[in-house]
This record gives sequence, C-alpha cells and structure tokens, in this order.
Amino acid sequence: MLKILTGVLGAILIGLLIWGLAFSGFTPKVVESTAEVTVEVTRVVTVVVTPTPAPSSPSATPAAVAQAPSSGDLPLYESEGGIPYNGTDWNLDVAPDEIEVLTSGPATVAGVKLPGGTNRGSVIVFLPASSEVVRYTATGLLPGSNWHGAYRPLVADEAMWRRIAEDRVQAMMVAPNCTPGKGCKVVDVLVVGPTGKVAQWTEGGESTAPVPAASAESITPPPPPAEPATTVVQLAAGEVKLVSAGSTVAGDIEVASEQAGPWTKLYDNDGTTGLVVVLTADSWVKAPWEATVSNVDPQKVAAGMKASGCGSSCASVAVVTWPTK
Repeated sequence: MLKILTGVLGAILIGLLIWGLAFSGFTPKVVESTAEVTVEVTRVVTVVVTPTPAPSSPSATPAAVAQAPSSGDLPLYESEGGIPYNGTDWNLDVAPDEIEVLTSGPATVAGVKLPGGTNRGSVIVFLPASSEVVRYTATGLLPGSNWHGAYRPLVADEAMWRRIAEDRVQAMMVAPNCTPGKGCKVVDVLVVGPTGKVAQWTEGGESTAPVPAASAESITPPPPPAEPATTVVQLAAGEVKLVSAGSTVAGDIEVASEQAGPWTKLYDNDGTTGLVVVLTADSWVKAPWEATVSNVDPQKVAAGMKASGCGSSCASVAVVTWPTK
C-alpha cells in the first residue's frame, strides 16, 4: 500500500514539474487591430450673461426762452435754446437756401439796438445772400436766455420771411417767454440782410397781444447809450504818427497833412502854457518832446493840464482846432 501511494505522489510531482516548465516558456502575443475606433466627446459650456444697464438719457440744458412749435409747413430744421452759452455775443452763418431767426430780450444787430426789458422781447430774422454764406453777429444778449432757429430749404422771399417772423412773434407771446415769464406783451421785429437792415416794426398792444397792452410804466426804457471807452496813446519825444480825425492831442506838437510836410508848429516857447489840439482830419503829428493822443473831451484835457501840467500847473491852456476850415 505504501508503494502505491509513493508511486502516485511521484506521478503528481512529475506532472507539476512538466506544467511549470511549460508555463515559464509562455510569451503572451499582442495582436494589433486595424479597426477604427470612434470616440465621441460631449463638451458642456456654461455661459454667464451679465445684463448691461440701458444707457441713461443724455442731459439737456432747457432753453431759457421757450418757443412754440413752428406752425404750418415752415421747414424748421435746427433749434437751440439757452444761448449764448458763454458771453453776450452770438454768430450765425446763413446759407443761400435758408433763413435764421434769433429771439431774445435786448440785442444789437447791424447797428440796430433792440431794448428788451420787462414784458418786451425781440425777434430778429437773418436773410441769406444769393450765392454765398453770410456771417452775422448779434451782441448785447443776455447769456443763456435766447433761442436760435434755422429754416431750410426754402425760397427766401418776402412772403416767407414775413411768415417766419409772425410765427416767432406769436411764440414769444406765450409763457414762459419774457420777464416775468407770462409771455411778451410787446415784440420788436428786425429783419436784416447782407447789406444791413431790411425792415423793422413793433408788435404788441390790444391788436396783437393775447394780454392787455403794457402801460408805459411797465416797459423798461432802453438804457442811455454808453460812452465810448477811453483810449490813450502816448507819443515819445521825436515820434511821428498818423492820428485819426476827432482825436485830442495834448502837448507841444507840429502837424502836417502829409508825412513829408510841410509841418506847422502850433506851440509857443513859453514853458508855463499848455496846448490841446483837436484834429478835424486825419493828420500827421510830430512830438518834439512828448504828447498824448486820446478820445477824451478837449475841455476836460485842458482842465487837467491847468491842474497838473507844465511841470506842476499851467498858467493857461490853449485849445485849437487843426486843420482850420
């Protein structure tokens, strides 16, 4: 029995040895495949949307002088209020196919002064030239208290500019125009063209104003004309200068109609006397010592020389006119 078990165990061991040797010599074989492999990739994208606030409305400066809409078929294509934005002047360039309008209180255009004032306004119509742009300037305006409009395209005949003028007059008579803001009772109208004033009239009173006519006391009269600014030019000793007519020259001088002369000596050799010359024509002035040219009244100049001229004061001052007629 023992022999049989020994034989069986030996056979088993021999089998295991043979299997181990066979397994240790085994090399796995990699088989390459030529079949296409398609891989689908799904990408998830997250989009974050940030809402953008709507832009705010642009700020606008309200017109200081309100205007009613243009009536009928008047071709108003430009309108701006609250002018001038700085200063008291306003420039306008009028093209051949347009008419421009300025509504205001006080204003001066083409040498014509419109007074403005309480319950009183102005309408100024600017006409074109036939083939070129015309530059106009309005002065003496109240800053930020006027309205400007331009009408085009149109034929700038009298019928058209009168329609526009009347339309603006009616607008000025509506609140909040004029001081105290209840509409103008009196409106001065001025029409100007490339060569100057074309027409001028005043509307107001019971016939046209929507309110009772203003009394004389309620209308501010135009201010008196301002005196011209004083201009003074100092001539050095030996200087020769062409001086305009109307000037007052203080000092010992020689004068001539032509620069080459002949020269006329107007002063004397007395150091205690003064001389003031009023020029009635453009003249050449020669100052052997010194002289002063101004637009000051000659009598005022003479009084000043008597008080402080001639070194300390002049015993006398002669006021003469040259050239004499």
